[in-house]
Amino acid sequence: MTAPARADDFGAHADLRAIRGSAPILLGHYLAAPLDVNDVVVDENAAVATWHSAGRAGIATFVRRSDRWWLVATFDTSGPAVGRTVAELQSDLAISPALAQRVEQHVAGVDALQPIKRQVYQAACAACLPTLWNFADGFEATLTFVAATPTWDPGFALRGRAASVAEMPPAPSMNSYYFFRLVTKGATIVSIRQAKLDVWFPYVLDASKGYVLWLDFLTPDLDGIPGTLHGNTLHFTLPAFATIPGKEAFGEIDGA
Repeated sequence: MTAPARADDFGAHADLRAIRGSAPILLGHYLAAPLDVNDVVVDENAAVATWHSAGRAGIATFVRRSDRWWLVATFDTSGPAVGRTVAELQSDLAISPALAQRVEQHVAGVDALQPIKRQVYQAACAACLPTLWNFADGFEATLTFVAATPTWDPGFALRGRAASVAEMPPAPSMNSYYFFRLVTKGATIVSIRQAKLDVWFPYVLDASKGYVLWLDFLTPDLDGIPGTLHGNTLHFTLPAFATIPGKEAFGEIDGA
């Protein structure tokens, strides 16, 4: 059940409820402990929420695209109290002056806004399987695989992008959520014995829907691979495939 708006919130009631419902799900991707949302301020298509979790405090920014609230960034505000100006808030958070003015009272004692990022991908792991990463447009996509051949293409890479407002629901006849490419260079064939693709979304996915993956210009093409949703991350298990020299493989995630 979505938490109701509170007295210190500012903005349209429906937007406040949407942010309060989305924030714990999206911020849970970055924080180990459960969090509570303190205040939410909405200014047209932008919003800021303050939160606290296990002795930490922070602020998160959101932007409305289509009918969804996307997480832009979250910051730790647990530092020393020195004070922030409206201009500094506007610059740090990339928000409008009006929204910065409303937020100022909540972060007036913050010395610096420290971005919170997941650290899981930064640790070296000699025993881990090869993994490609892409963090474009706020998504976090990882392709983990076992190569079936000793040959390797050093240019093998994962490139992703968000579906545009015109490409995704509720746009008429549109059903796409994410696009990606497997990029290769040279004449080397990359043969994959098994692989897993995980894509975390910066907005809350509808858990009542199904999602499928399509990946073409491979041998063979991978069509209609079903995904599972956990922690707002879609997980896909891919069968064996091989790249085609000189061609990029194009993939997308659609609603089922």
